[in-house]
Amino acid sequence: MTNHDSTAVKADNVAVAEAEIDYTPKKMSLKDQLLYGSKMVAVMAVFFAILWFNER
Repeated sequence: MTNHDSTAVKADNVAVAEAEIDYTPKKMSLKDQLLYGSKMVAVMAVFFAILWFNER
């Protein structure tokens, strides 16, 4: 292993450390929360409608 190889590894470690992922939750406005909630209700309604039509 040459000295050049070890410096390449160190440079990769620095690049990885600088590119950390931010895991903090994003702030959602009231509009976004209402839209998200209405989508969830719509999906649940379709799911239960399928179950209900299947039972008939």
